[in-house]
Amino acid sequence: MFISNLKDDKTIPVISFTVLKDKKGKKRTGDLTTLEYLFEFLNAYDFSGEGSEEIQEDNKTLINASVLGLIFEKINGYKDGSFFTPGFITMYMCRETIRKAVVQKFNETKKWNCTNIKELYDKIEDRKEANKIVNSIKICDPAVGSGHFLVSALNEMIAVKNDLGILCDFEGRPLKDYLVEVANDELFITDKETGEVFYYLAPAPRNEKTIKQTFGGHTFTYKASKLSERQIVQQSVFHEKQTIIENCLFGVDINPNSVKICRLRLWIELLKNAFYTPESNFSSLETLPNIDINIKCGNSLVSRFAIDADLKQALKKSKWTIDSYRIAVDTYRNAESKEQKQEMERLILGIKQDFSTEIRINDPVKKRLDKLASELYHRFTGTFLFEPEVPYGKKKNNIETKRKAEQEKLEKEIQQLNAKIDEIKANKIFTNAFEWRFEFPEVLNDDGDFVGFDVVIGNPPYIRQEELGEFKNHLLSNYKVFTAGGDIFSYFYELSHKILREKGFFSFINNTFEKTTAGKMLREFVTDNFKFDRYIDFTDVVVFEEATTYPIILIVQKSTNKNNFKFFKYTKSNFYDKELLYNETVFVEVNQVKLNSSAWNFINSFEQNILAKIQKHKTLRELFGKCYYGIKTALNEAFVTQGDLGNYAELKDVYDGKDLKKWATPVSFKKMIVFESKSTAKQFGKLSEDAAFNKMKEVYPEIFRHLEPFREKAIKRFDKGEFWWELRNCAYYDLFEKPKIIFPNLQNTNKFAFDETGVYLNAPAVFLPSNEKSLLAILNSKVVWHFLKSVCVIRSGGYIEVKPQYFEQIPNPNANENTKATLAQLAEKLINERKQNKQAATTDLEYQIDQLVYQLYNLTEEEIAIIEKI
Repeated sequence: MFISNLKDDKTIPVISFTVLKDKKGKKRTGDLTTLEYLFEFLNAYDFSGEGSEEIQEDNKTLINASVLGLIFEKINGYKDGSFFTPGFITMYMCRETIRKAVVQKFNETKKWNCTNIKELYDKIEDRKEANKIVNSIKICDPAVGSGHFLVSALNEMIAVKNDLGILCDFEGRPLKDYLVEVANDELFITDKETGEVFYYLAPAPRNEKTIKQTFGGHTFTYKASKLSERQIVQQSVFHEKQTIIENCLFGVDINPNSVKICRLRLWIELLKNAFYTPESNFSSLETLPNIDINIKCGNSLVSRFAIDADLKQALKKSKWTIDSYRIAVDTYRNAESKEQKQEMERLILGIKQDFSTEIRINDPVKKRLDKLASELYHRFTGTFLFEPEVPYGKKKNNIETKRKAEQEKLEKEIQQLNAKIDEIKANKIFTNAFEWRFEFPEVLNDDGDFVGFDVVIGNPPYIRQEELGEFKNHLLSNYKVFTAGGDIFSYFYELSHKILREKGFFSFINNTFEKTTAGKMLREFVTDNFKFDRYIDFTDVVVFEEATTYPIILIVQKSTNKNNFKFFKYTKSNFYDKELLYNETVFVEVNQVKLNSSAWNFINSFEQNILAKIQKHKTLRELFGKCYYGIKTALNEAFVTQGDLGNYAELKDVYDGKDLKKWATPVSFKKMIVFESKSTAKQFGKLSEDAAFNKMKEVYPEIFRHLEPFREKAIKRFDKGEFWWELRNCAYYDLFEKPKIIFPNLQNTNKFAFDETGVYLNAPAVFLPSNEKSLLAILNSKVVWHFLKSVCVIRSGGYIEVKPQYFEQIPNPNANENTKATLAQLAEKLINERKQNKQAATTDLEYQIDQLVYQLYNLTEEEIAIIEKI
């Protein structure tokens, strides 16, 4: 629908609680036409800040480009897994990565050994050369979304130039009277002398002596005798932004609408510093350039050609060179007409198709196919100048058999290679493939080799594996980090490593993977291929209001070297203080070498040694075998009840995880309806579902009277038996009847209890078949809680997720029979006291257990103090 189609022939009354004001500043009354009402309503708000809903009566500023991204991502419904990243985060990530990349670029170019921007400032002598070095930085967001990170990167690049003293006007003079900095994810220019924020007022036309201009509700009058200082600043920042956008910023996204929004956001950032041209006698604005060519649409994770595909042969056989490709791209950017722009688009497309054809010819698969086809022709199927010598008798038969086998082998491999090539051509996976190999000539050297980006940054999409469909097969065969149950952001880590230059810097914000089972392959890949710089944990706070996520920021460098890095964790109590990110004293130093791929623990060396000491002992899995989840009903409202449904063997006493307490758990009043998979068939034989249902209804009238209202929901379950009233197949029903240690999936302190009543558990509660109460004592000790916090995924509110795979890793210390007996006696006392009074004070008994357990793990007083503190 077009806005021109909106009807404006009706009027509507202004509501009594309107935000609209009349000229006197009072609430508006009366009637307005529909369009007038709409526009005045929008005009009443200030759209300049993130998430701001305050009414702005005057002095409204130009719309903040980040609002476009926020609106787009809300309208888009997050269906492609993208979420709006808060400004303070994009600002921090860009600052940390870009400044490191700038320092490194100067060190490489000038053979310096600087460690920060201040040291660079002291050494720079040639501002023109320094600007060229900064402008050579290449920054990419491979899942660019609405472009928030690139806008932040643009602002940061301007601020870096200011801090280096190389931000100059168009004649090369430094803008030394102004401070340019990023605050609240916005670029601010302030007068150093007065502290006033810079605003633009165009000089008067040359035939006028003075000019009046209104800005922010105020009227200014000034002389127009020469090009004003404001004009110089505005022009300078405009051209700096244009240079950075054209030379330094690159983005890709699979969503074409995201790409359009990203281009628009960058265009708006440039528009903020648009200026009236002196050539037009200050009567018309500078023409905005074509800044869209660096922001492209495609699937970042899919390419037909590898990053290291041979472009040298393509260049030899093509009439184009990498330099001519760059010139075509540059000409497109500066095209002065629609016709010239379209001509350059055709030329660029032709060059890329040329490269694509030549790369395909030189592709290893194609080369192998050509070689095998030639061998097949010359050895077996072609016309021979001389017939091959053929012996007689048995030897002839053997040779013929061998020749036939060799021919069949060749034909089979040729068939496989042809199928592989045809699959690539026909596969829908490659419909939106993005060819990193030659799409951005700026990151290719003169020989056509892919050099890569200096910085890769972003917030990759959040999409679970099960939602990827056929795309999963491509990821499986093309990415090392593939693992069932993982998230798509994992592949963006591996992709980013491929497109980064050696020693380039990388930063993502994404879901935590520090301890998850699905994240193990990714942890191994990251620790093997990157040098850590910073890790910031947001898992306890809400960063993305629209999604349940547990985000972290990781800042690393592409390098196989390892070193100490900085770690910081935000909590609910300190999240209000965003400036903590810049406070070095809150960061803890962690040794990357000691990060274990089974679970990352961001603790200091002393605490890492404590953990290593605890882990010397055999695990519960080695000593006791598997532990098990409770029963998965997939519909608790139907199958778990407190109602009186009769006295049937199929009604089992059951605990939910939230019912489970430390040491002893109260008597259960809940029942789980347990019809095992195929139990109906075992009881009545093979029947149709309707016939089976009628039989069951006769035998279990109360149960089926309760279940029948849930029939439709139960049928839709994934986890179910042969019939809708049956539970999924479970091989360990009998283990519930035996003595066992039971515990909830989520714990905010040790919550291990003992059960020998045969009670069932409702997943995700967990149990370990065991009658050893000495083990229960160890599990409820402070040492084990310390260990679990180091290996389990931490959820909000201080809870940890004690999944079976983490529980089974608990190291169980060797104890003699006397110690075991003492621990068992203490546990028995605690169980009895808690049964009689769940609020009973048991501190003394638990203290005795802790002291015994400390001895079993051979911990020193200093080590115990750390555990007690935590």
